[in-house]
Amino acid sequence: MKRLAFVVLSLMLVMGLSVVAYAGPGSVVIKTDGDITAKFGAQVRMIPTYEQNWDFGIKGKTGNGAFTAHLNEAGVVGQGYIRSEDRLYFNFAKGDIWDVYFAIEFDDILSSRTVDRSNQTQGDFAAFGIERLNASVKLPWILSRLNAGWDVYTVDLDAGSLVYTDDDPGFNLVGGVANFDWKFGYHKVVESNRRIIAPAIAAGVITVNAETNTGYDNDRSIYSARVNYTLFKDTKFGLIYALNDQKVRGNFPTGDPCGLVGGANTTCQNVNAHFISPIFVGSIAGFKIAAQYSHMFGEAERMLVAGDKFDIESNAFFGDIAYDMTPWFGFRFVPHIGVLWTEGDDNPTDNKLRGYTGKNFQRFTGSFGGENTILADTNPVIGTILYSFIPDQRGNQNSNLGVGGLVGTGRGDNPGLLLIGGGITVDPVKNWSYRTNVYYMEYNENFCLVNVAAGVCAATASGAPNLITNHEIGVAWDNEVSWWLDKNMVVKGQFSFLVPGDGLKQVTRALANNGTTPDETAIRLAMELLWNF
Repeated sequence: MKRLAFVVLSLMLVMGLSVVAYAGPGSVVIKTDGDITAKFGAQVRMIPTYEQNWDFGIKGKTGNGAFTAHLNEAGVVGQGYIRSEDRLYFNFAKGDIWDVYFAIEFDDILSSRTVDRSNQTQGDFAAFGIERLNASVKLPWILSRLNAGWDVYTVDLDAGSLVYTDDDPGFNLVGGVANFDWKFGYHKVVESNRRIIAPAIAAGVITVNAETNTGYDNDRSIYSARVNYTLFKDTKFGLIYALNDQKVRGNFPTGDPCGLVGGANTTCQNVNAHFISPIFVGSIAGFKIAAQYSHMFGEAERMLVAGDKFDIESNAFFGDIAYDMTPWFGFRFVPHIGVLWTEGDDNPTDNKLRGYTGKNFQRFTGSFGGENTILADTNPVIGTILYSFIPDQRGNQNSNLGVGGLVGTGRGDNPGLLLIGGGITVDPVKNWSYRTNVYYMEYNENFCLVNVAAGVCAATASGAPNLITNHEIGVAWDNEVSWWLDKNMVVKGQFSFLVPGDGLKQVTRALANNGTTPDETAIRLAMELLWNF
């Protein structure tokens, strides 16, 4: 009888999960003897990948392969590799009062060394750990829920992701009443109070980093808030505020406690970058609209650059319109068009930083995003970093002018970006889906490829100019075909291309520095096998 009652209770639990708060995924639900419910799951991703001319042919013209390597979540990759991202999900909840979620992850490039853990020395290079953690508690008296940990948190991923998205550790409060909803977040991006001594590698053995307290207050925190008003179902206006309080440049400090040359406390950079961003997301008469404007302002000082104090002032805009034509075709058919514009710095001699850079994640947006994009998987020739479409590793003054971005190195003097394009998502046959995007890109301002004295771009040894005056980056074409074997298993084919424009050819000519102009099309081909339950 007890066993039957347990089975009935479990079925009721599965059918009525709305009364239980779970922060993470998983489909295996278990009722414990007490009043705690548990949900488990797993993910296996195997992604064999082939890349060609990631550097647009520089290696073929010069023999220098430095620009073929790039950074993604699995580490520094290039050419041919197999990435594997595997997770175990654990969820525990007491009704909707509180819940705890863990995701334990392995994410690396596969080789006998990485998969045979008995042969890999454990240390800072290990690829297994707690990738996600979120613990939450219901606060009914303020109509909100408090979350703590390091799950994905965003204020604007539903539009252009111009301000802040990431899985940094911290706290956030999410709630709502009537037509209003809100979220407030505090996240610690970099904590440098502990001095990190880089690992030593000797005789194939990796030693673990040594850590000591520096006594310096050198870190990076992001404060964010968003308030929405819902006009009607799936249509809302929002207003975002965020502050990037940055006192350390980058996530990789050396023996210098500030991560900068010099090491004295007075040289630690101090960046206060504010963001004000109205946002609109709506579904109206078959149209799905996402629009966002962002204004960035503030100050940056002690940047180890002449003048040593800069005013930050820049703007960005994103807009996208999709239209559901499914009733016309009898199967899913959704085209869209969109634009992304970020202001660039046009004066290398003043103390104004007009190059826009948030902690932006365009790679995961619903419009032009995708893990198969060449632009947002880090491209050292174009100047993009991981997750971002903005070329904020290029600039017209000095590489020390990092005022944001993923690891704090996004340059406030970057040339900006204009991206215009569109695409189609179509499901012509049951269990099959095809998504394609084509977009044109260009820099908005001139910039100096090699950092020299402000405003002075001396020619390279081969005579190629360092000053990039043609703004055309080129045309990208991203494609993904998905075949769903069932709701928990999908096979994806990905093929992406980026054809360089005349401005990018100026970049490759200067980087090649031997009189040639590499102009090959960058190619990424991949197959993704995903099991998720």
